[in-house]
Amino acid sequence: MLSQLPEQRVRDVLARVGMPRLTSTTIVDPDDLLAQLEIIRARGFAVDEGEQEVGVRCVATCVPGAPALAAISVSAPVARFTDEAVEKVIPMLIQTASALGADVDADDFA
Repeated sequence: MLSQLPEQRVRDVLARVGMPRLTSTTIVDPDDLLAQLEIIRARGFAVDEGEQEVGVRCVATCVPGAPALAAISVSAPVARFTDEAVEKVIPMLIQTASALGADVDADDFA
């Protein structure tokens, strides 16, 4: 969801909540995170390679058109969520997010 925000707002959020290291791959530098957010914006999805929890892989995408910041994701143990599975899930995840964004309105987020 941070990828939907302007840089200064992201920095403000990070200053407020911090960037604690949860695993050895957790991004803990604001500039590194901002660089990753550019990549996420360009490709339309994010991948978490054990940054939140060791041994868990997650892919996520924003819900476009939602009246509030929203995202959907798929997470699984990395042993089962192979590179091939990720490649198969990403288009379905983006399609689902787009459909969800088209179907929600402000009343759904009230």
